[in-house]
Amino acid sequence: MTTSQRNILRDLLQPAILLFLIGVFVQQIRWQEKMNNRMDKVEEHVENQVLHMPFDKTSIIFVPRVELDSRMNNMQHSLDKIEGKLDILK
Repeated sequence: MTTSQRNILRDLLQPAILLFLIGVFVQQIRWQEKMNNRMDKVEEHVENQVLHMPFDKTSIIFVPRVELDSRMNNMQHSLDKIEGKLDILK
């Protein structure tokens, strides 16, 4: 290979390497932005109070209120009466 051919090859490779490095850099930026978006979605999901309710709020919502508690007591009392009558029939 002659000197002029080496110089032409070197002149062509330098911009190609530069373009390659720029491409790698752009892909890294895209990947990092994608990961940041995913992390934002995960953080938003974790902070969602509807899906991940604290125990104090959960107990307020799911613990029976006084009216429901009295109805459940009435049902239990009726059930006890029915079981008593069934025991008498046996």
